[in-house]
Amino acid sequence: MSFLVAAVVLVGLLCTLDLALTVGVVKRLREHTALLASARPDAGYEPGPGPAPGAIAVGEEVGPFSATSADGEPVSQDTVTSETLVAFFSPGCAPCQDEVPRLVQHIRASALSRDLAWAVVVGDDEECTPFVSELAPVARVFVEQPGGPLGRAFRTSAFPTVLRMAPAPGASPGIGAGTGRCVITSDDVRLDRSAPVGA
Repeated sequence: MSFLVAAVVLVGLLCTLDLALTVGVVKRLREHTALLASARPDAGYEPGPGPAPGAIAVGEEVGPFSATSADGEPVSQDTVTSETLVAFFSPGCAPCQDEVPRLVQHIRASALSRDLAWAVVVGDDEECTPFVSELAPVARVFVEQPGGPLGRAFRTSAFPTVLRMAPAPGASPGIGAGTGRCVITSDDVRLDRSAPVGA
């Protein structure tokens, strides 16, 4: 009888130890998942209000860029002549599914022209097609891989990201000017209200 009691106690202790180890492993996996997500530039949505850590901020200069939109329009920092809304999305980002329709509504409510509303969809061409179709009627749409020219210029590390940029004071914007410089005028654009952009 004492052997049976000892065996039951031993099994109970082993089960308790196993449970404690499992809880520890789950906690570490969550920590590692968060670390990996923040270390990858294409990781997806960065929770919380405001821009992601390390993202470009208001007043900072946009890096040099040259890109061609999905309908063949070339752009660079030299072609920016007025304040422009720039949004970054990824098809693999769950919050982007909600934000794309909100961006479309925001652009329409703000009466922005396609030249003053850019949407950058990051991913493979095929998976980006639904976003491109939805955004193309209201915005100039670009499709690029993670680390593409616009992503690098705007230091985008989280999706969705919505910014405003404008020619830097003293810059000489205009096609072919060659001296265009752009700065960020807003790094946390709210899509739940319309606001005039450009002039």
